[in-house]
Amino acid sequence: MWDRATPLRLAPATALIDDVDRQGAPTPTDRQILSLLMTGLPDKAVASQLGISLRTVQRRLRQLMDATGSATRMQLGWFVARNGWL
Repeated sequence: MWDRATPLRLAPATALIDDVDRQGAPTPTDRQILSLLMTGLPDKAVASQLGISLRTVQRRLRQLMDATGSATRMQLGWFVARNGWL
């Protein structure tokens, strides 16, 4: 089970929130958000864990969904797994 698990990626507390990649590829912060969401945390808990606003989490998720053509978070999760983003 552990061998097939998706790694949880967290940045040090001193890490800066980076800008969104304009090409749709996930930035390090996007990868952190996705990693936490894949563990089952709600948006508010993700925002709290990363020290960013709930609105920032939701905005970045919407940008990733738009960039990947995902209509739902389930589709985004599938895309993330299929393309090795985590």
